[in-house]
Amino acid sequence: MGRGYAIVTVAGVLIGAAFGRVWLSLLANDFPEWPHQIEISGWIVLTLFVFMGVLIMLRIFQTPISWNGQLPIRAWYIWFVVSIIAEIALIGFGNSFLQDNNLVNWKPAWILFIVGIHFFVFAYIFRIRSLNWLAATVCLTSILSVLMSSFFETDYLLYSLTGLSGALSLWSFAAWALFRMAKGKWINVK
Repeated sequence: MGRGYAIVTVAGVLIGAAFGRVWLSLLANDFPEWPHQIEISGWIVLTLFVFMGVLIMLRIFQTPISWNGQLPIRAWYIWFVVSIIAEIALIGFGNSFLQDNNLVNWKPAWILFIVGIHFFVFAYIFRIRSLNWLAATVCLTSILSVLMSSFFETDYLLYSLTGLSGALSLWSFAAWALFRMAKGKWINVK
């Protein structure tokens, strides 16, 4: 893995950790007696990820890094921008459809599902196979949130499960990826 690729990977993992905090705030909305505690917890976790990311960045700058994988696909930056635009469009169209069909409460689950899909695309663009696991986990938790909410016939559960599962999925992957990189291993495992 080249130095620049390692830095971009750490930055991407930290962005994922930040979005985990955003998903946790969805959970905080469902617990009116604990919103501040949940929000503070999210900020503490994110701060720990940033601290760990900074330490790994320092290590990347201080040590020679060997290449242990493939480069991103050719013209990756174009595909990256296209995938983000497609993600935003799908979220918008899906939210509009859900709004029109009185399924407004399903919006967070839809957004989480599309976020999962975009990790499949990122796995291809950046040739990081482990992102497929993250993508599958995020998509599956989104679907399970809808199924469990429907089974128990409560939208309250849908927001809570979507928020918590989104946060835990992103944070689990971020922790795994940062720990691997801290040990000098690449996250593109078989």
